[in-house]
Amino acid sequence: MSIKNVKTYQIGDKLTPKQQKWIDEYIKCDDYTTASRNAGYTGTDITLKNMGYQNSIKFKVLLDARRLELSEKINNKKTRET
Repeated sequence: MSIKNVKTYQIGDKLTPKQQKWIDEYIKCDDYTTASRNAGYTGTDITLKNMGYQNSIKFKVLLDARRLELSEKINNKKTRET
């Protein structure tokens, strides 16, 4: 599956609430279809999977940054608890 002319988002770009929800849902479940459904997108499983795949490419930089942010929060919380 190839994607042409897809805008990739960078840190600081405006996202819709649904796009932000998709990023958080994808980080939780690591599944294109489930993340798309939980974020509020509609369609068949194949359509949701394709949307999720496209989002994973568009939001790669944001996904990596969000994962790092969450990882740091977890590590900081563990440090404070010990």
